[in-house]
Amino acid sequence: MLWILSPFVHTPPLPPPAGKVEVAFVRKEDMTPEGVWCTWEAESLFYDGTSIWAAAPPEEEHWCRTPFEASRTVDVLGQNGPFLSVRQSEWGCCPDAEIVTRCVTYDVRTGQPVTLAQYDPRSAKWRGKRLDKLLAKKDGGGWSAPPSAFVVDGAHVRVCAERGDEAIEIPLR
Repeated sequence: MLWILSPFVHTPPLPPPAGKVEVAFVRKEDMTPEGVWCTWEAESLFYDGTSIWAAAPPEEEHWCRTPFEASRTVDVLGQNGPFLSVRQSEWGCCPDAEIVTRCVTYDVRTGQPVTLAQYDPRSAKWRGKRLDKLLAKKDGGGWSAPPSAFVVDGAHVRVCAERGDEAIEIPLR
């Protein structure tokens, strides 16, 4: 009997890291001399007590000079062993910034973003070719995907692609 193997690639489950992944929240409020509130808040990502993506509240004495609101959030999207995928969002002050949202996969052992090749060297070439084809065909093309902009979800991988202000996730398996 002849078996035809599917071209689908799956990264095997990896053992979880020894340390603990945490998302910590910090908030700081103050009032301007005119009586208007300023709010600064941030979620930060830590692994085993070491900062991966963190922000510290403003330290200066008169940090609240004009009314503003600033915020950072981190949402855990998936994990396979030491590889942790998150969605990071920032908006607000210093200087005024639009909402910036991106997905990133980190190796929590190093605290650094990783590429598909670092995540699974065996499958990287196939996934790269598949991604190039999908990006070229999707809605007329023009999509790009930063090297660490992917989400691990068990054995599956989704790439976070962007085009101008648009963002989508493309499953690669």
